[in-house]
Amino acid sequence: MQTKIIKPGDLEGDLFGNNAAFACPYCSKVFIVSQFLNSKGRPCPKCGRSTGHVEGKGENRRAYIRF
Repeated sequence: MQTKIIKPGDLEGDLFGNNAAFACPYCSKVFIVSQFLNSKGRPCPKCGRSTGHVEGKGENRRAYIRF
């Protein structure tokens, strides 16, 4: 399983506050993950083959997608 870390301004996703937007590498569906609502990650709502995660606090917050 591969992991891609998302940084603000990336073309494949975006991180803003405790929310991140990801583009699924399999089906290209764009979906949003909230650190509060999806504490264990959120699978792609279209194909379910990738999972987006947001963790950490402040400057140590990071967003990543596993596929």
